[in-house]
Amino acid sequence: PPPPPPPPPKYEPPEVVNKRRIAGRDPEYPRIARAAGIEATIVVKIFITPEGKVGEIIFLKSDKNFEQEIRDALATWQFEPLMINGRPVGTYTVYKFVFKLE
Repeated sequence: PPPPPPPPPKYEPPEVVNKRRIAGRDPEYPRIARAAGIEATIVVKIFITPEGKVGEIIFLKSDKNFEQEIRDALATWQFEPLMINGRPVGTYTVYKFVFKLE
């Protein structure tokens, strides 16, 4: 018989997901936004594949000036897979990135 389908992605709060993060850089303040004096709080729903890579990224609250930098940073993130019953499982979380000028 075929193997059972993988379980659906499981929600984990960002502080739990962070503990599994093993690589990657945080987004930097985009130069253009800083020069223009733009501040923003960006809310992103991030799917993490069973292999621990960032898959789909959905911007729930956004400002176009920040999206590419966030995408570039998230592309460098790597996580230890979440194991359930000995199998890696995809997860998702919602991150908030706050860009505030000093």
